[in-house]
Amino acid sequence: MPQFDDKPLWLVQKVWWEQDEECTSPHGRWLCADPDFGEPVTAFLSRKAAQAEADRLELEARARANPFCYDTDLEDRTSMPEGVFRDWLTDAGLEPPIVHQDYDWADWWEWHSAGWTEQQRQKVWEALDYLHFYLVVKLPPPGK
Repeated sequence: MPQFDDKPLWLVQKVWWEQDEECTSPHGRWLCADPDFGEPVTAFLSRKAAQAEADRLELEARARANPFCYDTDLEDRTSMPEGVFRDWLTDAGLEPPIVHQDYDWADWWEWHSAGWTEQQRQKVWEALDYLHFYLVVKLPPPGK
């Protein structure tokens, strides 16, 4: 039987999102309960294997989600300043919305994303680099 006592484990962890009961947006809003702690999904001995599984699960979750219903502001979702984010979208062939309220972004996604190419949807998600549904976390070796 192989010994794994000296090797770290790589945990695929589901980020916990909780519905914001005080949100007035017609789409609802989800807030991250704790960005450093989530629900364990599975563990691997290889970081590469764990990341591949997290990426697969992330794609599944993104296919069902409106990214603008998660967190409260654009700066919670992307490292890009709003002007750069808007340019990014324009470069992807998308017309960003006029925003008066944060939920205008959620409306924009709801009303338009079905007509976008898969590549355009991926470009939006790529820019939303702070928003995740699954993460990979390094755990110390079991014997340590």
